[in-house]
Amino acid sequence: MIVQRGVNHDTEREVWDVAYVRRDMAAIRDDLHCDSVIPLGSSLRDGIVRDEREQARYLDELLDVFEAENAHGAFVHGFVAPGSPTAADPRYDLDTASFSLLKVASPGSPDDCARTGRWEPKAAFHTVAARSARPGGSTLSEVLENQQL
Repeated sequence: MIVQRGVNHDTEREVWDVAYVRRDMAAIRDDLHCDSVIPLGSSLRDGIVRDEREQARYLDELLDVFEAENAHGAFVHGFVAPGSPTAADPRYDLDTASFSLLKVASPGSPDDCARTGRWEPKAAFHTVAARSARPGGSTLSEVLENQQL
């Protein structure tokens, strides 16, 4: 017997509105009878700018909604995405659109993750760590007060 039932939830939209996620979560809970979600979404468009604080805030908001809707589990993106490395040139910085919690250097660079195993936590990593470490969770503002990005 399956104890937890879940679905992927693609949160990528042109306009971010927490009301959309609340509506979706109600349908996932009430109509699909699911209690776990996996948030998804990434794309690299012209003009997109790396903003780790925004990514962490967005994830924090999603987790708040999932918690408020009594989701029994939320599987937070990927831990690492070697196929989406960071790069100095924004046109090739695939990590900008990646929801992985870590960033890795481009293949062939001195810090190439595949060769060195090196990675660096992103702001979202610290958000998830703070929320997971405390039974009551943590808000993004509490996390950002204790770190420098």
